[in-house]
Amino acid sequence: MLACPTNLKRKIITSYHEAIWCTFCSASDKQVGLFNMKSGLTVETAPIKSQCSRDYFYSKNPIFENEFTKIEGQQKQLFARIIEQQYIPPLNSRDHHDLLACIMFQIGRTVTTAAHQDDMANQFGKAILRKHFERDGRNDMLAYLDRVNISVPNGVLDAIQQHLTMYPLLGDLEVALFLNESNEDFVTSDHPVALCNSLPPATSPHGANVGFASRGLLVLLPLSPRVLLLLSDREVYKVATDENGIVKLAKARDVIELNIAQCFNAHENLYFASAAKVPATLSTYRKRREQLRPAPPALSETPALTREGKRAILLHCQPLNGGWCSRERLRFATPPGPESTSKEMPSFATHFGLRW
Repeated sequence: MLACPTNLKRKIITSYHEAIWCTFCSASDKQVGLFNMKSGLTVETAPIKSQCSRDYFYSKNPIFENEFTKIEGQQKQLFARIIEQQYIPPLNSRDHHDLLACIMFQIGRTVTTAAHQDDMANQFGKAILRKHFERDGRNDMLAYLDRVNISVPNGVLDAIQQHLTMYPLLGDLEVALFLNESNEDFVTSDHPVALCNSLPPATSPHGANVGFASRGLLVLLPLSPRVLLLLSDREVYKVATDENGIVKLAKARDVIELNIAQCFNAHENLYFASAAKVPATLSTYRKRREQLRPAPPALSETPALTREGKRAILLHCQPLNGGWCSRERLRFATPPGPESTSKEMPSFATHFGLRW
C-alpha cells in the first residue's frame, strides 16, 4: 500500500491563501484574525494551518495536488508582484491570462462552490425523480424521496475544470487596483472571490445576475488589508482610476462596502489582520446579518412547451446577488435603464435586494 504524500494531507489551503496569509497575519506569521459569521465569534489569533482546510478535499490522487502546486507557484509570484509593485497586468498579456485563470481557479476550488454543486444536484435530481415517480404512480418511492440526498462525486475537481474552461469570459472586464488609505482594513474570507452585479433588475428579464458573461458583472478579490483587485464590465461601469488603473480609497465607507461583498459571499469565516482594524465592517455585518446571509435559493418550476409542442416543466434556480457598489468610485458608464436617470450609483444597501 502506498503512503499518502504529506502535501496531499496538507488539506485545502489554496494558492490564494498561501500567497496572502502573510499580509493578513496578526500576532505572528502563523496566525490570522478570524470572524465566524454563524456564531458571531471573533478570534484574534487563529492558527493559519487550520484555516480553509479539509483532508483530501480534492482527491486522494497525488497527481492533482502536484499539478495544483505548479499552478500555485506561478500565482503566488503574480500576487506578490501586484501587491509590491502595484502592478496591473496589461490586457491580453500572459500575466493577464494568468490572473483571470487564477481567479476562476480560486472560485472553483472552495467549500462554497462544492456545497453549491451538491445543493443544485440534490434539488434538480430530486425534482426530476419526483416527476417520474408521480407519472408512474410510484408512491412507495415518493415516500422515501425526502430522505435521499444527491451529491456530485468529485464535485470539486469538476468545478475547477468548468471554471478554468470559462476563464476567457472574464477577458473583457476592466482591471483596477484599489489601494486602501483609510483606517478600516480590507477583509478576506474562505471564499475570497466575490461576484456581484449592481444593475437594477429592470435592465434584464431575469434580473441582474453574476454569470461570467453577464452584463454588469463585478469581481472583487482582496490581496491584502491594503490592496484589492476589482474587475468590472467596462460597458456598464466607469471606475474612477488614475492613468495607471489605480484607485486610492481614503474613506472608510468605501472600504466597508467592499468588505460587505466578502460578508455576502463567504462560506463561514472572514479573515483580517486585526479585529481592531475592521470594527465598522463587523458592526455593519451584525446589523445586516439577515440580509447578508439569506437562505440558499429554492428550485422553481414553470410550465413550458417543448419544440414539438408538448407540455413540460422548466426547472430553474435564481442565485443570490450581493450587488455591491460604491457611490464615489464606481459609476454607470451609461444610464442603466429607463427607470434610472442618474449616472451615479446608489448605495450598496439600496441595491442589496438584487438577485442573481
